[in-house]
Amino acid sequence: MSLRLASATLLCTLWLAACTSMQASVPISGDALQKGLTVSKTLPEALPDQAKPVPHTQFVLLPEDSAVGLLMPVPFVAEAITSALNSYTAQSFEERLAPVDPYRIALQTLQDRPYWRATGGYLTLQPFVTLQECSDDQYRLTLIYHLSGPGWVGRYQYHVPSTYSPDQIKQPSAEVLNAVRADLLAGAGVLNQLIERGSRGELKSRGQDVQVGSLHLVGGKPSGLIPASLIYVHHADLIEETDSQVLVRIAGDMTQATSAGGLFFGVHVLRKDQLHTFKKL
Repeated sequence: MSLRLASATLLCTLWLAACTSMQASVPISGDALQKGLTVSKTLPEALPDQAKPVPHTQFVLLPEDSAVGLLMPVPFVAEAITSALNSYTAQSFEERLAPVDPYRIALQTLQDRPYWRATGGYLTLQPFVTLQECSDDQYRLTLIYHLSGPGWVGRYQYHVPSTYSPDQIKQPSAEVLNAVRADLLAGAGVLNQLIERGSRGELKSRGQDVQVGSLHLVGGKPSGLIPASLIYVHHADLIEETDSQVLVRIAGDMTQATSAGGLFFGVHVLRKDQLHTFKKL
């Protein structure tokens, strides 16, 4: 057990440093969007390790890491049990979250854009929403626009300002569903603008590195032990800053566990009150 705890501590140290193996987030080319964008009701192949898609929806559950595997003599047995429980939880969300459809929200806000194509667009947009279980007993939602085209992949992420209790997510009332829908509709408008601004070359680096950390990026305790508030991105690219929010571009590996930075890759809209770490380097 001490060896596993030592490994977890080492992993935390690695998170706090820049990771050269991560994929860089590259701005969209200027003419790509003008060649057309098609919205697809599918999920990207690259999802964080242990992510559990909610069947027949555009929602993806991101379970919190568990410390059970560190305590059991046969860790892979604990991992199998935990994975099965998380899959069951994701399945239970299907009917309850069905009234909110991120695909339709994205489609609704894009159909009047001149670059939208019903089929055959140069770019493919896969909109989805992550439901991240966090260590403060709250769920945090992120609307993600996963864009892909010939030789390019990008992500734009809107971190929903509201947080929700387990009861609100697992047994959502009509009021909660309406609130989630309103949050996602607002987020879709923000992300549409970012895509358009990016295509005009307005989201380029300004050469300012920052340390940035948020429970919206890593909300659970890695390995079930390390406080999420210790995890931050050491070198994020600050694109814009206002009194209330920041726009940052982050490198990352989209297939890593959420606790290891599986949500890092892409351009993020984050309110300053969502940050626990923000420091210019």
